[in-house]
Amino acid sequence: MKYLLLSVTLSCALLAQEPFQVKVTVHGRPIILIPGLASGGATWDSTAAHYKDRYECHVLTVAGFAGVPRIPAPMLDRVRDGIADYIRMKKLDKPTIVGHSLGGFLALAVAVQFPDLPGRLVIVDSYPFLGGMLWRLRRSASKIACACASRSMTRPGMCRFLRCFCSLWWRMP
Repeated sequence: MKYLLLSVTLSCALLAQEPFQVKVTVHGRPIILIPGLASGGATWDSTAAHYKDRYECHVLTVAGFAGVPRIPAPMLDRVRDGIADYIRMKKLDKPTIVGHSLGGFLALAVAVQFPDLPGRLVIVDSYPFLGGMLWRLRRSASKIACACASRSMTRPGMCRFLRCFCSLWWRMP
């Protein structure tokens, strides 16, 4: 019985954890800065210091990195949804989302799943062409996505493409 209570307590504690921690400098239009894989929010310290007088910088440290306790799987879904909830909770008006590497992927995922929440996206040092990530997908999906990506698309068209792409990516083993 003790083991059952302990495991339930630990499970509840893991589920209650936040998908990221945030450090905010307040002044101006909102900007969310998401670091890359295995990096903490400190990655953005010089950037936040540079922009602190012009932007309200929300610097994230994703769970599982830089001393922030990890969260249960699916981690990327939880972080993506957590960012959307954070934007709503803080009533951020179309914040610019800047993401480095994995942070860039998360920024794109937020834009695909919640297209009305973010303003501009800045993807730093990530895949330059989304088709490059399709090496793990089946050949037919790759051909379709590459054909779509190579066309000049309007914002709604790109949102549809990204939504399709991310839904395929999320389902892969």
